Amino acid sequence: MNVEELKNIKPELKKIMKNFDALIKSNIKTTKDVFEYEERLENIIPSESFIRAFDGWKKRTAEVLKKYREECKNGFGRSISEFIRKQQNYGLKTREFQSSWRVGPLKINFKPDQVSAQFLYNEHIVSKWAVFSDSDELGELFDHTLKKLAEKAIPDEFLSRVFDDAFQQAQFRGQADQSRAPIKDLWMETEVALYRLNKLTKGKCKISELPLWAYLYNLDRYRQVARNLAPDQRLSFEAGSQHEINRGLGLILNGLEADEDYKTFCYVKIGFGMACGFGVLKNVFSKIFSCGVIRP
Repeated sequence: MNVEELKNIKPELKKIMKNFDALIKSNIKTTKDVFEYEERLENIIPSESFIRAFDGWKKRTAEVLKKYREECKNGFGRSISEFIRKQQNYGLKTREFQSSWRVGPLKINFKPDQVSAQFLYNEHIVSKWAVFSDSDELGELFDHTLKKLAEKAIPDEFLSRVFDDAFQQAQFRGQADQSRAPIKDLWMETEVALYRLNKLTKGKCKISELPLWAYLYNLDRYRQVARNLAPDQRLSFEAGSQHEINRGLGLILNGLEADEDYKTFCYVKIGFGMACGFGVLKNVFSKIFSCGVIRP
């Protein structure tokens, strides 16, 4: 069955409600209008007849809708299988879970009873629940979500610069241990760093606001790029204790590839080095000045 069956039954309701529509749309301004309104009112079928007609239409429509929903549910698994097969043919890695799949960088949650899908990056919603009727529509939803990720991708040329700048600021946000910064503090400072970058480059970066999913996506991209940097010139990540994770201090990373397990991190730190150690050195010198050992 397709939607045409439902379209065919809709005109019956219009016929049942015809006289009511005339009453609703009546524009009463003159005595003639009043008399015409009275005539239309008298033409309305008796209430019992109207109720029987409407109930009959409602019952037939409900049966059509139920049949359509059952057919959608029956084809739900087939649509997902076809979609997954297509993505695998495109070269994307996939991974199946109880009621979800990871496909490329995205996790897709499914609701069979609602014939709908939800798209996430590192467990944070990128695209909300949406209904789909076949594998093509599911593919369109998937592509739309990938486009949202791409639109929030910090250009490669600025990626390290933005996160280095953000870390230098985040490590001084009231932390006792200023050799590291909470990963959630880094999120706020990343948006500030993007603002500064756009001012300096006259908007070349073209990205200002980062929803949490976009921040995590760019942080994963940075981690991928930073593998080519010396250990003392790149950010590293600490998981923190289970207690800290339970307190909600952690964020999930490692979502770029479906065959990689998610990892939860609470802190970001950096080693000493000319390229990235400025923040730590700045802290050392500020303490020396404050103790009066050296006068600026």
